[in-house]
Amino acid sequence: MEEFIKNIEINKYREITGWLKSSHEELKKFYELLELSMNGLIIAEILPQTIDTLDISKDKSAFSELFMKTVGGISIKAKKEIKNGFPFLMKQSIVMLYSQLETSIKHLIIQIFTIEGSLQHLKEINKIKISFSEYHNLNEVEKIEYFYKKFEENISTGMKYGVKRFEALLKPLALSGDIPEKLKNNISELSQVRNVIVHRNGVADKRFVDFFSSMQYNTSMQYNIGDKIILNKEQFYKYNKSIYCYLIIISCRIGKIRGIDMSPMEKELKPLIAKI
Repeated sequence: MEEFIKNIEINKYREITGWLKSSHEELKKFYELLELSMNGLIIAEILPQTIDTLDISKDKSAFSELFMKTVGGISIKAKKEIKNGFPFLMKQSIVMLYSQLETSIKHLIIQIFTIEGSLQHLKEINKIKISFSEYHNLNEVEKIEYFYKKFEENISTGMKYGVKRFEALLKPLALSGDIPEKLKNNISELSQVRNVIVHRNGVADKRFVDFFSSMQYNTSMQYNIGDKIILNKEQFYKYNKSIYCYLIIISCRIGKIRGIDMSPMEKELKPLIAKI
């Protein structure tokens, strides 16, 4: 498989790396939109005082009174969200972050499947069992999606979340490798947080508690079973940056196989990881 990646024609190679670049851009955009949303809530909180300062509230028309009542209601809701550290925004953003990582890995692998065409030389592929009737009725795009789903089920059995699962999926394609411990921990942590938000509405269960009890470095995430987990923007930034760096590492792996000197990028990556 390494030989295949090494010999991919340049246009196809750009398609693969272009997808990873697109994923980086999505992470940046996500970061900017979260900042924008938080700033919007802060502005909404102080809007009644701003209106008072501008003397707009002196207008006693029915429309003006309704407007001020609406603004006041928005301000109260914004204040509550800000006081609690933007809990709703944080929960939804963290779930979407993990989905972005899953999608990035999935589409990278699908790109390779699409370019390679025949993957029968991979033992992991030969183990896949498919339903001929299901497969036969699909169009070309659906066939690739179906094949990836079966590949994922076969490879990641027993590995529901975290870096281990992604690395297991990348290994047959010669794209797995070493990951700094900090990134490994952060992404595994993200997967646990995502899981408890989606399946437990943010309430810590035994698996969540046991996981963070074993992670002695992170005392801020020590909970008891039944506790409501508290998330903050610092955690979002940590997870966002960790995914960003992980995708760069995967890009470097592809580049190395292609014979490209990735040492400048790897050198730039080290201080980024150290600051997370």
